[in-house]
Amino acid sequence: MILKDELLSDLILVANQMGTDSLSHQQYKQNGGIYHHAEFYKTYRGWDNCLIAAGLKPYIQPMRPIMSRNQLIGDIKRVAKEMNTTMLTFRKYSEHSDVENLKHVQVIFGSWNKAVEAAGLVPNLKKKKLMIEKKVLVQDIIRVAKQLNKKNLTVKEYRTHGKPGYFSVIVKEFKTWYRAITEAGLEPFERKRKVSNNEMITELKRIFEPLKTKKITIKNYVENSGKYNVISVIRRFGTWQKALIAAGLKEKQKQEEEDD
Repeated sequence: MILKDELLSDLILVANQMGTDSLSHQQYKQNGGIYHHAEFYKTYRGWDNCLIAAGLKPYIQPMRPIMSRNQLIGDIKRVAKEMNTTMLTFRKYSEHSDVENLKHVQVIFGSWNKAVEAAGLVPNLKKKKLMIEKKVLVQDIIRVAKQLNKKNLTVKEYRTHGKPGYFSVIVKEFKTWYRAITEAGLEPFERKRKVSNNEMITELKRIFEPLKTKKITIKNYVENSGKYNVISVIRRFGTWQKALIAAGLKEKQKQEEEDD
Protein backbone atom coordinates (compact mmCIF):
# COMPACT_ATOMS: atom_id res chain seq x y z
CA MET A 1 0.00 0.00 0.00
CA ILE A 2 1.47 3.31 -1.09
CA LEU A 3 1.10 6.09 1.51
CA LYS A 4 -0.44 9.45 0.57
CA ASP A 5 2.69 11.28 1.76
CA GLU A 6 4.83 9.23 -0.65
CA LEU A 7 2.60 10.11 -3.62
CA LEU A 8 2.46 13.82 -2.79
CA SER A 9 6.15 14.11 -1.89
CA ASP A 10 7.19 12.62 -5.24
CA LEU A 11 4.71 14.84 -7.10
CA ILE A 12 6.00 18.00 -5.38
CA LEU A 13 9.61 16.95 -6.01
CA VAL A 14 8.96 16.59 -9.77
CA ALA A 15 7.02 19.88 -9.92
CA ASN A 16 9.89 21.70 -8.17
CA GLN A 17 12.44 20.18 -10.54
CA MET A 18 10.33 21.39 -13.48
CA GLY A 19 9.84 24.82 -11.88
CA THR A 20 6.07 24.67 -12.35
CA ASP A 21 2.96 24.90 -10.17
CA SER A 22 0.88 22.61 -12.40
CA LEU A 23 1.58 19.57 -14.56
CA SER A 24 -0.10 16.62 -16.26
CA HIS A 25 0.54 13.02 -15.22
CA GLN A 26 2.36 12.50 -18.54
CA GLN A 27 4.73 15.38 -17.68
CA TYR A 28 5.15 13.92 -14.18
CA LYS A 29 6.24 10.55 -15.61
CA GLN A 30 8.47 12.09 -18.29
CA ASN A 31 10.35 14.04 -15.61
CA GLY A 32 11.13 11.12 -13.32
CA GLY A 33 7.85 10.50 -11.46
CA ILE A 34 7.76 6.95 -10.11
CA TYR A 35 4.06 6.31 -9.53
CA HIS A 36 1.42 5.18 -12.06
CA HIS A 37 -1.66 7.37 -12.58
CA ALA A 38 -3.86 4.56 -11.21
CA GLU A 39 -2.26 5.01 -7.77
CA PHE A 40 -3.17 8.72 -7.73
CA TYR A 41 -6.72 8.06 -8.93
CA LYS A 42 -7.24 5.28 -6.39
CA THR A 43 -6.11 7.53 -3.55
CA TYR A 44 -7.49 10.93 -4.60
CA ARG A 45 -10.18 10.05 -7.17
CA GLY A 46 -8.60 12.24 -9.81
CA TRP A 47 -5.36 13.91 -10.88
CA ASP A 48 -6.56 17.45 -10.14
CA ASN A 49 -7.55 16.45 -6.59
CA CYS A 50 -4.00 15.20 -6.08
CA LEU A 51 -2.49 18.45 -7.43
CA ILE A 52 -4.66 20.49 -5.05
CA ALA A 53 -3.68 18.27 -2.08
CA ALA A 54 -0.02 18.94 -2.98
CA GLY A 55 -0.59 22.71 -2.99
CA LEU A 56 -0.38 22.89 -6.80
CA LYS A 57 -2.86 24.19 -9.38
CA PRO A 58 -5.25 21.96 -11.36
CA TYR A 59 -3.85 21.08 -14.79
CA ILE A 60 -5.53 22.64 -17.82
CA GLN A 61 -5.20 20.33 -20.82
CA PRO A 62 -4.18 22.21 -24.00
CA MET A 63 -6.72 21.88 -26.78
CA ARG A 64 -5.68 19.33 -29.40
CA PRO A 65 -7.55 17.65 -32.26
CA ILE A 66 -9.25 14.29 -31.66
CA MET A 67 -7.38 11.40 -33.26
CA SER A 68 -9.04 9.36 -35.97
CA ARG A 69 -9.16 5.54 -35.94
CA ASN A 70 -6.15 5.28 -38.26
CA GLN A 71 -4.18 7.87 -36.25
CA LEU A 72 -4.78 5.92 -33.04
CA ILE A 73 -3.65 2.70 -34.71
CA GLY A 74 -0.54 4.51 -35.89
CA ASP A 75 0.13 5.84 -32.37
CA ILE A 76 -0.26 2.36 -30.84
CA LYS A 77 2.18 0.98 -33.43
CA ARG A 78 4.59 3.82 -32.67
CA VAL A 79 4.68 3.04 -28.94
CA ALA A 80 5.01 -0.72 -29.60
CA LYS A 81 7.93 -0.05 -31.95
CA GLU A 82 9.64 2.25 -29.42
CA MET A 83 9.32 -0.47 -26.79
CA ASN A 84 10.27 -3.24 -29.23
CA THR A 85 7.27 -5.40 -28.31
CA THR A 86 4.34 -7.11 -30.04
CA MET A 87 2.32 -7.35 -26.80
CA LEU A 88 1.61 -3.82 -25.60
CA THR A 89 -0.33 -3.40 -22.34
CA PHE A 90 -2.73 -0.53 -21.75
CA ARG A 91 -0.59 0.61 -18.83
CA LYS A 92 2.59 0.80 -20.92
CA TYR A 93 0.76 2.63 -23.69
CA SER A 94 -0.63 5.16 -21.19
CA GLU A 95 2.92 5.94 -20.03
CA HIS A 96 4.07 6.78 -23.57
CA SER A 97 1.02 8.49 -25.06
CA ASP A 98 -1.32 11.40 -24.51
CA VAL A 99 -3.97 10.95 -21.82
CA GLU A 100 -6.65 12.22 -24.21
CA ASN A 101 -5.85 9.39 -26.63
CA LEU A 102 -6.80 6.83 -23.99
CA LYS A 103 -10.37 8.12 -23.91
CA HIS A 104 -10.61 7.82 -27.69
CA VAL A 105 -9.38 4.21 -27.63
CA GLN A 106 -12.41 3.14 -25.61
CA VAL A 107 -14.84 5.15 -27.74
CA ILE A 108 -13.50 4.03 -31.13
CA PHE A 109 -12.53 0.40 -30.47
CA GLY A 110 -14.63 -0.59 -27.47
CA SER A 111 -11.74 -2.29 -25.66
CA TRP A 112 -7.95 -2.26 -25.49
CA ASN A 113 -7.61 -5.77 -26.92
CA LYS A 114 -9.61 -4.81 -30.00
CA ALA A 115 -7.38 -1.75 -30.43
CA VAL A 116 -4.12 -3.74 -30.32
CA GLU A 117 -5.57 -6.37 -32.67
CA ALA A 118 -6.43 -3.58 -35.14
CA ALA A 119 -2.80 -2.45 -34.85
CA GLY A 120 -1.59 -5.99 -35.70
CA LEU A 121 -0.32 -6.69 -32.18
CA VAL A 122 -0.93 -9.59 -29.81
CA PRO A 123 -3.94 -9.13 -27.43
CA ASN A 124 -3.19 -9.22 -23.73
CA LEU A 125 -4.39 -12.30 -21.88
CA LYS A 126 -5.70 -11.89 -18.36
CA LYS A 127 -2.95 -12.60 -15.88
CA LYS A 128 -3.47 -15.29 -13.27
CA LYS A 129 -3.39 -14.13 -9.68
CA LEU A 130 0.03 -14.51 -8.18
CA MET A 131 -0.14 -17.15 -5.42
CA ILE A 132 2.82 -16.99 -3.04
CA GLU A 133 3.13 -18.55 0.40
CA LYS A 134 3.66 -16.22 3.35
CA LYS A 135 7.02 -17.76 4.20
CA VAL A 136 8.26 -17.03 0.65
CA LEU A 137 7.14 -13.39 0.99
CA VAL A 138 8.90 -13.11 4.35
CA GLN A 139 12.08 -14.64 2.88
CA ASP A 140 12.11 -12.03 0.12
CA ILE A 141 11.70 -9.18 2.62
CA ILE A 142 14.65 -10.59 4.59
CA ARG A 143 16.66 -10.94 1.36
CA VAL A 144 16.15 -7.26 0.49
CA ALA A 145 17.03 -6.16 4.04
CA LYS A 146 20.29 -8.14 3.87
CA GLN A 147 21.02 -6.82 0.39
CA LEU A 148 20.67 -3.23 1.63
CA ASN A 149 22.32 -4.08 4.98
CA LYS A 150 19.40 -2.62 6.94
CA LYS A 151 17.51 -3.63 10.06
CA ASN A 152 14.28 -2.11 8.73
CA LEU A 153 12.81 -1.35 5.31
CA THR A 154 10.55 1.33 3.86
CA VAL A 155 7.82 0.49 1.37
CA LYS A 156 9.74 2.36 -1.33
CA GLU A 157 12.92 0.36 -0.69
CA TYR A 158 11.11 -2.95 -0.94
CA ARG A 159 9.15 -1.95 -4.08
CA THR A 160 12.47 -1.02 -5.69
CA HIS A 161 14.43 -4.14 -4.72
CA GLY A 162 11.76 -6.79 -4.04
CA LYS A 163 10.65 -9.37 -6.61
CA PRO A 164 8.12 -8.11 -9.21
CA GLY A 165 4.52 -8.54 -8.11
CA TYR A 166 5.39 -9.48 -4.52
CA PHE A 167 4.46 -6.21 -2.83
CA SER A 168 0.76 -6.35 -3.79
CA VAL A 169 0.58 -9.91 -2.45
CA ILE A 170 2.30 -8.84 0.79
CA VAL A 171 -0.35 -6.16 1.33
CA LYS A 172 -3.16 -8.71 0.78
CA GLU A 173 -1.58 -11.29 3.08
CA PHE A 174 -0.37 -9.09 5.95
CA LYS A 175 -2.79 -6.14 5.56
CA THR A 176 -0.09 -3.65 6.63
CA TRP A 177 3.62 -3.17 5.92
CA TYR A 178 4.26 -2.94 9.67
CA ARG A 179 2.97 -6.51 10.18
CA ALA A 180 5.00 -7.79 7.24
CA ILE A 181 8.37 -6.46 8.43
CA THR A 182 7.59 -7.54 12.00
CA GLU A 183 6.92 -11.08 10.73
CA ALA A 184 10.27 -10.93 8.93
CA GLY A 185 12.01 -10.09 12.21
CA LEU A 186 12.94 -6.55 11.17
CA GLU A 187 12.76 -3.51 13.43
CA PRO A 188 9.64 -1.40 12.82
CA PHE A 189 10.20 2.32 12.45
CA GLU A 190 9.57 4.28 15.63
CA ARG A 191 6.61 6.57 15.53
CA LYS A 192 7.71 10.17 15.35
CA ARG A 193 6.62 12.69 17.95
CA LYS A 194 3.79 14.84 16.67
CA VAL A 195 5.07 18.28 15.74
CA SER A 196 3.02 21.17 17.14
CA ASN A 197 1.52 24.00 15.09
CA ASN A 198 3.85 26.47 16.80
CA GLU A 199 6.91 24.45 15.79
CA MET A 200 5.83 24.50 12.15
CA ILE A 201 5.05 28.22 12.29
CA THR A 202 8.46 28.91 13.86
CA GLU A 203 10.14 26.99 11.03
CA LEU A 204 8.23 28.91 8.35
CA LYS A 205 9.26 32.20 9.94
CA ARG A 206 12.87 31.04 10.28
CA ILE A 207 13.07 30.42 6.56
CA PHE A 208 11.00 33.23 5.09
CA GLU A 209 11.41 36.25 7.37
CA PRO A 210 15.13 36.73 6.48
CA LEU A 211 14.48 36.21 2.76
CA LYS A 212 14.12 39.38 0.76
CA THR A 213 11.75 37.93 -1.77
CA LYS A 214 8.04 38.29 -2.43
CA LYS A 215 7.84 34.69 -3.56
CA ILE A 216 6.96 32.75 -0.44
CA THR A 217 6.49 29.44 -2.23
CA ILE A 218 6.71 25.72 -1.60
CA LYS A 219 9.69 25.64 -3.94
CA ASN A 220 11.55 28.21 -1.80
CA TYR A 221 10.70 26.26 1.35
CA VAL A 222 12.16 23.05 -0.10
CA GLU A 223 15.23 24.79 -1.55
CA ASN A 224 15.99 26.35 1.86
CA SER A 225 15.84 22.93 3.56
CA GLY A 226 12.63 23.31 5.54
CA LYS A 227 12.79 21.13 8.63
CA TYR A 228 9.32 19.64 8.27
CA ASN A 229 7.84 17.75 5.33
CA VAL A 230 5.90 20.24 3.21
CA ILE A 231 3.03 17.75 2.93
CA SER A 232 2.77 17.68 6.72
CA VAL A 233 2.60 21.47 6.81
CA ILE A 234 -0.17 21.55 4.18
CA ARG A 235 -2.11 18.81 5.93
CA ARG A 236 -1.86 20.54 9.30
CA PHE A 237 -3.16 23.92 8.13
CA GLY A 238 -5.35 22.80 5.21
CA THR A 239 -3.49 24.64 2.42
CA TRP A 240 -0.11 26.31 1.89
CA GLN A 241 -1.72 29.74 1.93
CA LYS A 242 -3.42 29.06 5.29
CA ALA A 243 -0.05 28.01 6.72
CA LEU A 244 1.45 31.35 5.62
CA ILE A 245 -1.48 33.23 7.17
CA ALA A 246 -1.03 31.36 10.46
CA ALA A 247 2.66 32.33 10.45
CA GLY A 248 1.86 35.96 9.67
CA LEU A 249 3.77 35.72 6.40
CA LYS A 250 0.86 36.51 4.10
CA GLU A 251 0.94 40.16 5.16
CA LYS A 252 4.73 40.25 4.60
CA GLN A 253 4.23 38.91 1.10
CA LYS A 254 1.47 41.43 0.40
CA GLN A 255 3.54 44.36 1.73
CA GLU A 256 6.61 43.41 -0.35
CA GLU A 257 4.46 43.12 -3.46
CA GLU A 258 3.08 46.65 -2.79
CA ASP A 259 6.60 48.02 -2.19
CA ASP A 260 7.76 46.35 -5.40
